[in-house]
Amino acid sequence: MKFLPSIRMNMKRTSLILLLLLYSALLIAQSQYDYYDDSAVAGGAERVLNSIIIMVVIVIGLFVFLLLGGGYYKIKYWLNPEESPQYKVAQKKKKVEEQRLKEAQKEVQRQIVIQTEKEKEKKAIDLGLSVLWADSNLYVDMDMGKGGKFSWGDVEKRTYFRYIDAKLNKKSVYDLNKIIGKDDLSICGNEKYDAARNLWGDNWRLPQKHEIEELIQQCEWEWTVINGISGYNIKGKSGNSIFLPITGELVADKSNSPLSGFYWTGNANSDILGEEAHFLYFDENQIVHKSDGKRWHGMAIRPVWSLNNEIVEKDGFTMSSYGTKLIKCNDTEDCHIPYGVKVVAKGALRNAKNIKKLYIPNSVEEIEEYAFSCSPIESVYIPKSVNKWGENAFGGCDKLKEVIIEEGLPRLGLSMFAHCYNIEAINIPDSITYLPDSIFSYCKNLKKIKLSSNLNNIGDSAFYTCENLKTIVIPKSVIGIQDDAFGFCENLVNVTIPEGVVALSCRSFEACIRIRNLRIPATLQYIDKSCFGCSGYVTLEVPKGMASYYRDLNIEGVVGIVEYDIKKPDNLEELKKKCEAFMSVQKYKREQKEYEYRREMGIMTREDYDEEHFLDMMDIIDNS
Repeated sequence: MKFLPSIRMNMKRTSLILLLLLYSALLIAQSQYDYYDDSAVAGGAERVLNSIIIMVVIVIGLFVFLLLGGGYYKIKYWLNPEESPQYKVAQKKKKVEEQRLKEAQKEVQRQIVIQTEKEKEKKAIDLGLSVLWADSNLYVDMDMGKGGKFSWGDVEKRTYFRYIDAKLNKKSVYDLNKIIGKDDLSICGNEKYDAARNLWGDNWRLPQKHEIEELIQQCEWEWTVINGISGYNIKGKSGNSIFLPITGELVADKSNSPLSGFYWTGNANSDILGEEAHFLYFDENQIVHKSDGKRWHGMAIRPVWSLNNEIVEKDGFTMSSYGTKLIKCNDTEDCHIPYGVKVVAKGALRNAKNIKKLYIPNSVEEIEEYAFSCSPIESVYIPKSVNKWGENAFGGCDKLKEVIIEEGLPRLGLSMFAHCYNIEAINIPDSITYLPDSIFSYCKNLKKIKLSSNLNNIGDSAFYTCENLKTIVIPKSVIGIQDDAFGFCENLVNVTIPEGVVALSCRSFEACIRIRNLRIPATLQYIDKSCFGCSGYVTLEVPKGMASYYRDLNIEGVVGIVEYDIKKPDNLEELKKKCEAFMSVQKYKREQKEYEYRREMGIMTREDYDEEHFLDMMDIIDNS
């Protein structure tokens, strides 16, 4: 068929030539006839010559007529149709249609592959963990059984991975939370971004990072080879097993570390640039959970099966987010929060009447504000896994007596045990470096406390109105004691402030009416005039040669000053810098309290609104 245009072109040319030859032959024949007919007549030769001239003129006239009547290009395109615009447009349309058909065929094939993956038989293996694990990777038929590769947040497999192609690459914490509609940096179960949920549906999804940790820590891993592919046979507590093959990692179209396993989780990292996510990495020598996987790289996915993201009831517990967020505890005397819970929500023990002992598993990472407040618990165990606390987590638990905190806990929360009237003794592990504001305020029966040997600061009102606290030994690691830290501790008698403390802030020991003597360390660089306000009868022991200095300060509540012999510290400049840093923090906190008061009272200034925007931005940066 492709030769038809040239055949048509040749036929046109041939017809034109034949027409011209026929016309010429007729003219010649006529001239010859006239010549022989009039051969005897004088002037016959001239008539032949005239006929030839007439023939030439007519042929030229015919071409001129065709040129003027039909147009030069029409004759040109008639003679050579492949040069005509219409022909070129038709050819272009033909190519577009051919490309469209190819794309349509590719799309049909792609949909067949996707549909096959969606409809294939899926097995969920119970390893005795908080979720069930699939027995194969997504698109397990590809790459010799190693499965397809995905960039983080993409639901379609690819074989070529570029930085600009990944949907959720270069998305900051703020942007990602806005896109996925929640603030936990997790795409698990989100059909738009979770390939496992998109392809397999039901309750299948990407694993959470804590589920990867659970798989690593609670299962037996044995390096082996199955069907020529290396990987780990993973045996769970239930006795069942799954096989994780090596997969390599695709960057562009090249495989990095082809003898290693790379498996995505559904959790993004909170890096500032928004380029990283958590993943499982292993080779023959190591098995680790990492948080710095580049989101645009190609990794495999091993789905897990769990309860869906809707609120569900299980064994008396109300949970959401695939069982990782506890909304409400069961109301039994011994309450064991299920392993796998990551977040305990606000008011998890609301309306509880029977709980006495509370056990928090080491899967919990966050406890929201007022999570256990005003509940009837008497005893609680806090694991070191908790690294984020909301305000007043146990506030108002007036029956709470026993608090066991695991060594290694990184931090405590604001007003964490405020108004827990029955706590009598508590040990703060050495992993704690800061006592938050109001943590033990109004713990009226607190009598004994062992502070962390690595404590740096004692926050505002940390022991405010601990009426039965009689003795406190400040660790040598403490730099300063903040506003109202021991205010109104009416029975506080023995206070040991060690060398190393550089500042005593406003009202630090206000109304501690039973303190009679207090030794001031040689390292102290600042003491607020109101430090002992309303105390009344304090005698200060100060370093030799400093008596006049302290008298000139006119410290409230101080009735006497005596000196003791001690060597002057050698690191005076360093101590001054520590003191300046401490006081800067105190100044900032006081300004914040004033700002919060103005906001609550509705008397905010333009500067306050600017500060509020600044603080919102700082929260984003801090969370990152």
